[in-house]
Amino acid sequence: TGGKANRIDHNGCELGITSDDFFYLKERPERALFIGAGYISLEFACVLNRLGSHTTVFHRGDKVLRGFDEDLRDHIGEELEKQGIDIVYNAPMIMSIDKSVDGSLLVSTNDGKQASFDMVLYGVGRLPNIEGLGLEKIGVDTTPQGVIKVNDDFKTSVDHIYAIGDVTDIINLTPAALAQGHVLADNLFGGMSRSQSWDDIPTAVFTNPPLATCGPTEEEALKKYGKLRVYCSKFRPMKYVLADRDEKTFMKLLVDDKTDKIVGAHMMGSDTPEMMQAIGVAIKAGATKADFDATIG
Repeated sequence: TGGKANRIDHNGCELGITSDDFFYLKERPERALFIGAGYISLEFACVLNRLGSHTTVFHRGDKVLRGFDEDLRDHIGEELEKQGIDIVYNAPMIMSIDKSVDGSLLVSTNDGKQASFDMVLYGVGRLPNIEGLGLEKIGVDTTPQGVIKVNDDFKTSVDHIYAIGDVTDIINLTPAALAQGHVLADNLFGGMSRSQSWDDIPTAVFTNPPLATCGPTEEEALKKYGKLRVYCSKFRPMKYVLADRDEKTFMKLLVDDKTDKIVGAHMMGSDTPEMMQAIGVAIKAGATKADFDATIG
């Protein structure tokens, strides 16, 4: 049953939309407010920004994309603002949304200010979609957040019931859910005993410019490996130099100093999601920095 978009509970919250509703908009809003700065919110903000809407993002933290590598968060924040997206860091809390006579939405915040928008979108995460399934009646254990508890074989607390995908919150990505389903089907019906690692999954964020990442952040890698070598590069791609366009590409490799193995990669820029799929294979295969250096461009 997957997940469903969450929204903040306050007066008038029903006047806002979620990412599910975005695809049914009948016209482009001139002024759009996105609440939250996770990947869903930022991806949709980039769509409207490119289409010409005045786009504002309210974020309660001081950097976008919580959970991603710190350098990546810094660089994408700069690029989005450079493109005209207004990111309000440490944003005030929304107290209410009221519909005006002209159809616009008046947003009131706890600092006493008000502003009008034509669309408000909640990009504040997703929740497991289990409401109405009756899991509590048959004894399937869930967490207070509604996540279905499973063991390593995807079995719930009820022997003959299994759960995969976003309802389990193992990792909320479509290819991960597909892999879980494949493993479960092979084990239940194919006579196999397969397992799957959920480490080092190549991941993309389709902002403008896009991000791509594989492996731990620098902070996580330091805790795991102790001593790291960190290689960073920031440059303007040749096509942007020729077009006199100020959009940067950023690349970062994390190397375990003991083994010389690449343990993490973080990138921002055109085509980086496509590159990261191949880099993900290299990381899974245990490629070293020396292997990367020996590869001719």
